[in-house]
Amino acid sequence: ISRTNANLSSMNSKYGSAQNSQANTSGSFAPLPSPSRFQAPARQFTSTPKAFEGDQNVKPTEDGGDLEAKIMGSVRRLVQDKFVIVERSVDSLRQQITSLSADMSRVTGEVSAMGRSVNAQESMVESLRHDMNSRRGMLAKMESWVADEEAWRSSMDSKVAMIANDVKQLDGVVGKQQESISARASMA
Repeated sequence: ISRTNANLSSMNSKYGSAQNSQANTSGSFAPLPSPSRFQAPARQFTSTPKAFEGDQNVKPTEDGGDLEAKIMGSVRRLVQDKFVIVERSVDSLRQQITSLSADMSRVTGEVSAMGRSVNAQESMVESLRHDMNSRRGMLAKMESWVADEEAWRSSMDSKVAMIANDVKQLDGVVGKQQESISARASMA
């Protein structure tokens, strides 16, 4: 804005027409002239000022004041158009930033929720792992008990078989002794 004001002041000082300058010291512009004024020019210019070619010794023609006003109006309109475009762009960027900020807050919340969920699931997995290890330990103990019981049963089966064999032998001995006692009793 300051550069534009400096350019406008420079143009005013070149043409010596301070009354056509509508820029005030605060940097804002006075209202633009009505567009109908520029649609059909009433005068024909006999020469074109060379103010934009860098020649500072050129004096404006008699109609130079109107030309200067037209140039200033055009410059003002262009500058204001650019300001409007920039303001709209800035507003659009602000809206995008606000939207992105809201999206970022939402995503941050979702990431935090996912992190808590992951931590809870990891805790549950760790608990299940501990439970599984306990069950494996219990299963190993039970398998050990079953192996011990099978060994005891096998030992008992062999002892029972030995006792049964001993009983058979004793039955045979008892049977022989009864026969011998009966044979002696019949002889006596």
